[in-house]
Amino acid sequence: MRKITTQNWNYIYTLSGHSDGVTALDISFDGRYLASVSWDQTLRIWSLETGALIASSVAHTQGLLAVTFTGFVHGNYYLATGGFEQNIRLWRFTPGNTEERMLTSTHTLTGHVGSIRVLAIAPDGQTLISGSYDQTVKQWNLNRKVMLCSSYDPLGAINAITVSKDGNMIASAGEDGSINCWQLGSGKILSFLSGNVYSVKSLVFSPDGKSL
Repeated sequence: MRKITTQNWNYIYTLSGHSDGVTALDISFDGRYLASVSWDQTLRIWSLETGALIASSVAHTQGLLAVTFTGFVHGNYYLATGGFEQNIRLWRFTPGNTEERMLTSTHTLTGHVGSIRVLAIAPDGQTLISGSYDQTVKQWNLNRKVMLCSSYDPLGAINAITVSKDGNMIASAGEDGSINCWQLGSGKILSFLSGNVYSVKSLVFSPDGKSL
């Protein structure tokens, strides 16, 4: 992985440590840390200030495909990971000096029957959304550690998920190229968008939520 500045696209440094392909990245809310996951089954936390590897853990027994920061409480960062193991693991990262620093698995969420390809956190900081090869988009309450609802896409596996800034809508897309919009909370289908010829790999809402 390489870090560059956006103004002049200057190369800063390369982050090395994974022993296999990196499949997903996420930056903490305060911009201090980068989380990476890989086919090598590890979750790694990097300092974006120095490029140093801060913490690492074998996160699952099979390759990883998704990671997201989910919150920051009392000096601890919280994350979620998923992949071919078909479950979601929740993590707590405690920064500090070498002796105090910890990356700890806190809980496992089960319910998917296919690999978990994408994870996203809703603006409320309490609802985690997962998309899977099993053709479902699931919503989870992180406080109670329970599944809230599951939405089925009959047209194929889920590759991408994004949540609107107002926290009302989830958009998902996959192999068939179509996009579904779901209601956050209930999982009810709101709209269906078609027109892509090939599979969709990534989605994002505009800041005002009017465009996708």
